[in-house]
This record gives sequence, C-alpha cells and structure tokens, in this order.
Amino acid sequence: MPIVLSVSRLAQPVSEAPSATTIIDREMIRASGFRELADVLRLAPGFYVGNYNGGEPVVSHGLPNRYFGRTQVLVDGRSVYTPLFGQVPWTSLPLELDDIERIEVVRGPNAASFGANSFLGVVNIITRHAAEDAGALLSLSNGGNGVGDVTARHGGKAGAFDYRLTAGYHNDDGFANRPDSKRLSTLTGRADRRLNATDSLQLQGGASLGVQEHGYVPNPVDTPRDQDVSNYFMQLRWQRVSAPDDEMSVQLYHTAMRTRETTVTDPFIEGIFNVLSTNIVHNTRAERWEVEAQRTQPLAGNLRVVWGGSARLDQIYSPLYLGSDKTERSRLLRGFGNVEWHATPDLILNAGAMWEHNSITGSDISPRVAVNYHLTRRQTLRLGYSQALRTPTMLEERGNYNLTLPVVGLGLVTIPEYHTPGGLAPERIISRELAYLFEAPEYRLAFDVRAYHDSLDDLIDTTKLRSIYNTNYYVFSNKDQATLRGVETQARWRGETTRVWFSHAYSHIQTDNVGLRQSTPHHMYSVLASQDMPWGVQVSAGYYRVTAMEPLGDGTPLKPYQRYDFRLAKSFKLAGQPAELALVIQNAFKPYSDFRIDNQFDTRSWVTFRLGQ
Repeated sequence: MPIVLSVSRLAQPVSEAPSATTIIDREMIRASGFRELADVLRLAPGFYVGNYNGGEPVVSHGLPNRYFGRTQVLVDGRSVYTPLFGQVPWTSLPLELDDIERIEVVRGPNAASFGANSFLGVVNIITRHAAEDAGALLSLSNGGNGVGDVTARHGGKAGAFDYRLTAGYHNDDGFANRPDSKRLSTLTGRADRRLNATDSLQLQGGASLGVQEHGYVPNPVDTPRDQDVSNYFMQLRWQRVSAPDDEMSVQLYHTAMRTRETTVTDPFIEGIFNVLSTNIVHNTRAERWEVEAQRTQPLAGNLRVVWGGSARLDQIYSPLYLGSDKTERSRLLRGFGNVEWHATPDLILNAGAMWEHNSITGSDISPRVAVNYHLTRRQTLRLGYSQALRTPTMLEERGNYNLTLPVVGLGLVTIPEYHTPGGLAPERIISRELAYLFEAPEYRLAFDVRAYHDSLDDLIDTTKLRSIYNTNYYVFSNKDQATLRGVETQARWRGETTRVWFSHAYSHIQTDNVGLRQSTPHHMYSVLASQDMPWGVQVSAGYYRVTAMEPLGDGTPLKPYQRYDFRLAKSFKLAGQPAELALVIQNAFKPYSDFRIDNQFDTRSWVTFRLGQ
C-alpha cells in the first residue's frame, strides 16, 4: 500500500490511515493529457469538475458550488482558498503541473488534521524536491481553441542549495460562445538545503500575472470585460528529523491575490427604474499570513503522536462586495493532535482533534476516531467517525453588496444585491464511514470501497427577497439541513506495460431544499488506461461520465454526459536529451454542457513537444 501524509499528518500506509484517500501521481497526470490543474481531480472518486467559464473551474466533493467548494486545498501545506468567496483560484495559482510530485486527496471531512473548511475533503498538492529536477526542461503546446502553452524549467545547485526555477505561459479561448479567454504567466522557485545531519531548510516563492475575460452577454450588469489578476506567495519551512517518526517542523507563509476589473453596464430596466449606463468597479485584494509548528513523536506501547498549532491572519479589501473601503480582518488560532496506536499487529486505532478559535464564529473542536483491522495481510476493514465545520466566508458574514446606478429622473439610486445580518454559525457535518481495502501484489491489483453517511446542519444559503424598489436581493442565513449517503470505489492495476485506474461514486442527498437535492450527480465514473507500445510510443485513453445534475451558484440543469480523451506520445532522443512529441484530444466525440447549459464543451486538441526531463 502506498504511503500518505495528508490524512492524520502521520506517514501511514493507506490501509492504516483513518480516512479514504486517493493518490494521483505524475504518471497519472501525464497519461491523462490534462493541461489544467482542476481537471486532474476528475480522477478522484466523487469529485465533480466543471467550469463556470473558461477561467473559473468549479471543483467539489459533493454539493458543487461556484462560490465555495467546501473542500480544503493545500499546496505543500499552504492553504490556497480565498477568504472572500471561499473559492480556489485554480487557473491563477503560481504552480506548473510539471512541478507536482503527487496529489493526495482525502475524500471526506478532515478537520481533525486541517481545520475548518476541510468539510467534504482535502486536496494536498505536493511539489517535487528541487534536487529531483536538476537540468533543463522546455515544453511547448499549440492547438485549437487558442491553446498556446510554454513551460521552461532549470534546476541545479547554488552553493549548498538545490534549486529549481520554473516559468510558464498559458493561453486559451475558453468556451466558444462566451468572452472567457485567459492569458496567464507564472514564475516559481524552490530551494532546498540540508543544514546538517538532522536539519533542512526549504524556501519557495512564486507569482502569476495575467488577464482573464469575464462577462455574460445577456446580462446588462455583467458585460464583457478584462479582469487583471495577480497571485503570489512566499513560504519558508524548517524541518528537523532526529529519527524515524521523530521530527519537528515550522513553516511560515504569505499569500496575496488581487483582481482589478471595471464593468461598463448597458442601459436596462430594473424593477421600477430605467437605468442608464455606468461603470462598476470590482477591485479586490486578499492576503493571508500563517505560521505553523508541528511535532511528531514515537511513544511507548506502539504509539505515535503528532501535535502542533498555528496562527493565521486574513486581510480582505473589497469595497463593492463588503460595502466599505476599509480592510476587513479575520484571525484564526488552532491546536491539533492525532495519535496512532497499534493495539495488535492487526488492529490500529487513530484518534485526533482540532481546536480552533476564529474571529467570526468563536471556538470549536472537530474530533475524529477510526479503527482499522487487517482481516488478512491483504485485506483491511476501516470504521470511522468524524466531525467538521466550515466557517462562513467574509462575503457570507459581512457581505453588503449594493449597486449604485444612475436612474432616469432620480439620479444615483443604491439597489441592494446581497446582504447578511452577520452572526452566522459555521456549517457542521457528522460523517460515518465503513471501508474495505484489498491488495494483491502478485496481480499488481489494488482496490477499495467506501460507504458513508453524512449529516449536515446549519448549511448557509440565500433567501430571495423583494426590495422597496421592486427588485430582487438575497440574504445569507443558516437555513438548510441535508443527509448525504453514498458509495465510492477506486481500483488500480499496473501491469508490465499497461496501467488502468478506475473510479466510481454513487451519492444520494435527502433534504427539503430542492436545489441541494439536485446539485450532486447520482453517479460519476472515471477510467484512465495507459499502454506502452514498441519504439517509445505510449497510448492512453480516459473516459469520464456524469449523470444529470444542477450545480449550485449560477449553475443550470444539465443532462448526463460522457467524455472520451485520448493521448498519443512518442519518446525519442534529441541532441542527447530525452524528448517527447504528444497529441492530445479532449472530448473526442459529442459536445456537452459544462456547469451551465450554454457552456458547450466541444472537441479540443493540441500538440505538445517536450525536451528534457
């Protein structure tokens, strides 16, 4: 069984971890042919991936929503969701697919390890050690739909440091019938140094800059426009490994994301008003500072423990959405602990909890307990129970979104759009899980199946009201409850020249809210197969199927769809360096609607040339 780090913060075989986990490695990413980070999550059971527009992917493990995914996303332990909307800026993250070592996906609540917002899952993206990327890499892609990508990387040594520098440029035209093209540039760097026999230091930094088109043509206050976006981070991590299972680490990071855009509205009728054209400024800025310390220790009696804490400060500036020119702040303190006990060689107990205090909802504790029992050397049963919460976003807790518009005969009139009374409670979930894992090394086969029962309370939603101007506006409140039941299955088979990965998820939602009930597809499938052929040729194919649904947050009713992707690659030597030429075809056959019925995902294809490792 592979080793995972993202479930309990302890290095554990999958068969001894307290929650269901999927590992997406470099081999899977390369075989899939995906060029977008968000698309890679299609390979994890139960993960929905869609696109509100060409630059705004929607990724969720249940209850898909444009505005918040209820899923914690980390890059090397650094949280990357935005505190204003709770979104993950998938397309503008300063990260290249070629720098990723693996992605560990925890499928279910994991607040005991990573706190609030680890509500329905955790995606932990782990990049490669700088020493693994010595030398140079150049990758060029060009094809239909305006696809034009360039990635250049160089790694080596500078004194006592191993380093890697990666630059990238990515361009495409989005959906054919929407103004949603994007042009983004990234630059990232990482340096690793071994200080002595026990201590090491890691430095990372990066930035992305670019332009994304936004707008929806039939909407007079959402007309086509360019959004300037920038996203950067700095991260420092010190680690001391005194012995196996005996280590200490401290990390400090700072992230910042800024957007600038101005909408020039069209004249329109709103309620009782005849509204003239005007400019709406959407500038936002969000920054996060966090410091975290962690200690892992072996204890007597087959016990291991990891414990630590962190402090975080979020700063958000958004005059339009928060109704104020001042910078809003949110503070968070956390303490966590997880313990693993091998009661017998076949019985493993995991228990842990996270205490958090934030300036929005106060203090909470999120516990988890799991029992893993090895029926045989190859078969394991797991029974788990956990609780988690999701803190309201800054928009939900302090939203005061109004449009000040010029009205014929009245001058400027302020019309309400989204408001909140404040004092919202965090969303809460109680999750119960029963899982079976099987591995047959002689057949190179492994699979697992997970059945879950989740009870969700205090879900935050909007209520539509009528203003005094006969216009619609929305108020946030804790108004919904739901019960989620489902079964997730994944399998992998690795032959000498053939690899196959399979996943299936079935889910059922019971709730009085019709929108919630229809938001998650009952079935989702993914199959990825890769075959090595003679003469350095590799062929891979992906199949992805999603049944009918209606995503939350501006989604529309969608029919079932199935999609076929293909990749054909030829490896060879060029000037003594490894090289590859690959053709990728996405959605080779019938177009389908993606998140919205008018987002037609047609066939897309491009050619990629790579030189170097």
